[in-house]
Amino acid sequence: MEKILYDLMDWAGIEELVYSESSDPGRLLGEHVIKEGLLIQAFLPNAEKVSVKIGEEQFPMEMADENGFFAVLLDDRRELVPYHFCITYTDGDNEEIIDPYSYQFHTAFTEEEVRKFSAGIYYDSYEKFGAHPAVEAGIEGVHFAVWAPDAMRVSVVGDFNFWDGRRHQMRRLGDSGIFELFIPGLAAGCGYMYEIKRQGKGTTRKLDPVSRQISSVPIIASVVSDEN
Repeated sequence: MEKILYDLMDWAGIEELVYSESSDPGRLLGEHVIKEGLLIQAFLPNAEKVSVKIGEEQFPMEMADENGFFAVLLDDRRELVPYHFCITYTDGDNEEIIDPYSYQFHTAFTEEEVRKFSAGIYYDSYEKFGAHPAVEAGIEGVHFAVWAPDAMRVSVVGDFNFWDGRRHQMRRLGDSGIFELFIPGLAAGCGYMYEIKRQGKGTTRKLDPVSRQISSVPIIASVVSDEN
């Protein structure tokens, strides 16, 4: 790894992600304009090679941590741009995805909604909590939100990420206990659960408490519904 990129790495933050203990994964993941250029970072366990695709150009990322943390510094760029990840996994499979931590995707909650929820007077919470198909920045996906006040980390897991709680760690909204994440490329019908990690209590998986559908094949899981 080039020294300039090595020096930019937040090794404590990377360790937090690797051990799936981050409540603010977007602090590192995604793209960030810094004085040295455009820094793009990704945590993709079981990936062997990753490139950032911007338009028709591809920029190989360097593996900063063998558990699957990748980074690239584009020193000639000073603005945020849409991009994809082109991934080659250790088993030889290839995948192209849109980064859920991209700047294009924002919180679905307003500050007023969070305040009302914390005060126990957010009566339309069903509109935001659970799993809802949505379109963000012209990209179809599913927005997930759950309340887990005593969690140090919550992830969305399903077939789409090999039921690996390291891959889609959700962001916590301040001290509200609300965790959320928009995952591009998902749609109604996919199964999912929440993986919750609590300090000193280990990790558990739970069905979505507000899911409208439950499937038992191949395992018991919540199902993203297209009902509003």
